[in-house]
Amino acid sequence: MGLSIYLNGASGRMGKTLTGLTEQDLSLSLQDNLEEADVAIDFSAPEALASLVERCVSFSKPLVVGTTGHPPEANLLLKQAAQKIPVLFSPNYSLGLAVCLEAAHTISSLLGEACDISIVEAHHHTKKDLPSGTALALAKASGHPEAPIHAIRAGDIIGDHTVHFILKGERIELRHTVQSRDAFARGALLGAKFLKLKSPGLYSIKDILYEPHQS
Repeated sequence: MGLSIYLNGASGRMGKTLTGLTEQDLSLSLQDNLEEADVAIDFSAPEALASLVERCVSFSKPLVVGTTGHPPEANLLLKQAAQKIPVLFSPNYSLGLAVCLEAAHTISSLLGEACDISIVEAHHHTKKDLPSGTALALAKASGHPEAPIHAIRAGDIIGDHTVHFILKGERIELRHTVQSRDAFARGALLGAKFLKLKSPGLYSIKDILYEPHQS
């Protein structure tokens, strides 16, 4: 059975990428009407989130949230919505980043207080949120949410993130580079398929990655 998607933010960079990939997948289709769609995907603007969440709850539609730069109160909004509908939220939908989040946690846990952590992130010059949601997620995963984050906004960089684990006389660099927005779009579409069969709850990109390995 196919999956119909309501795309909020279809005219943006990610919206156009998602539209193109959806048209290439025979199991997917786009729906202009949220009420008639199976799941909603949001890559619009932070200020549009509250209205979309309200509509998704009203129509009992699963929601994939890819927009970043929300105010802190948005976290509570999503948690409340997740009591009624399945919600998938991630600042970065690439599967490679999901692995990096796990790796950052593991490295930090093993090194403990023996290392300092610093993060460098780079994006295109029009990206509004600074630091990026992905950088904040990496800092949290490393167990150092207050770690210094150095941000670069220049050119057409899609997304580069490097976590530096600095020890005496040596360092580890955990780096993730996105070469195409297709990586984000594929993850979001995979998330839409994932949510269709899920009960209400708040899910993350790691749930998609590791769910197939669960019993």
